[in-house]
Amino acid sequence: MEMNFLPIILVLLALAISSHATVGPRFCPKLDKTTRIGDTLIATQNENRACDCYKACEDMGAACQMWDFKKQGRICKMYSDIKTLTFNGKHASGVKTDTCPRLDRSDRPDGDMGIEDNFDEPCECYNFCVATNGCLAWAWNKKTMVCTLKNVVNSVVKPDNTYVSGVL
Repeated sequence: MEMNFLPIILVLLALAISSHATVGPRFCPKLDKTTRIGDTLIATQNENRACDCYKACEDMGAACQMWDFKKQGRICKMYSDIKTLTFNGKHASGVKTDTCPRLDRSDRPDGDMGIEDNFDEPCECYNFCVATNGCLAWAWNKKTMVCTLKNVVNSVVKPDNTYVSGVL
C-alpha cells in the first residue's frame, strides 16, 4: 500500500506558517494626530505605515517602549522612554503597553457623569472609568487631555479627530 505524504507535509507547513503569522498583538495601538518625543531615541527608520512603525518597535523587544510615525516622509522614530503626547495632525504615535479597548477619532455625546480628570494617555481614562462606580463609557480629549466619564452607552458615536473613546 503506497502512502502519499504530500498532503500531510502541506498541512504541517500551513500550520507552521499560520502559527508565526499570529505572533504578537492583534491590532496596532496608535493614536492618529498625536506625536511623542522621548528623551532617548534608539532608532530611526523608514516605514510605510504607522502600524509598521509599531511592529518595528515590537520587534526591538523591551528596548523600545514608545514610537512616533511622521506621515510626511514616512519616518519612524523609536524611543526607550515614555513621554506624554501632544496633538499634531502630521503624526501617529503609540506606546507598546497602550492596549485598552477604544475607538480613535470618536466622541460619545451625552451621558456625562460630571466626573472629569486629566490623564496623559487614553488608557488611563479607560482605567479611571473601570474604577468608577456607574461608569459605562468614557471620552478622552487629545488636545486638553481631559477624560470625561459617561453613565450611558449611546449607539451614536460622533466622529471627532480630537477624541478617543470607549465603552466597558
